[in-house]
Amino acid sequence: MNVLIVAYDLHEKPESAYETLISGIRQYSNTFEFQKSVWIIATERERANVRDYLKQFIQSDDKLFVGTLTNGSWTGGQTELTNFLSNYWTIE
Repeated sequence: MNVLIVAYDLHEKPESAYETLISGIRQYSNTFEFQKSVWIIATERERANVRDYLKQFIQSDDKLFVGTLTNGSWTGGQTELTNFLSNYWTIE
């Protein structure tokens, strides 16, 4: 199982463009919205496959990043994040 981080910046787009991209992200069954434009996805797919799939939901002037998340530290009351990641990592 790959744990991926997805970050995006849609350049001067209406709210509907964000909703379309978010719908695409949510097509993966294991997702967590970490911040407004940052999601974590747990999937059997490789990061390039996820990037290629999500590209259909953005325009050429938008930015999209998909990376492999292998470890992390966080703070700020993210109980939900801890619960999500504990399914894939050993949380200390």
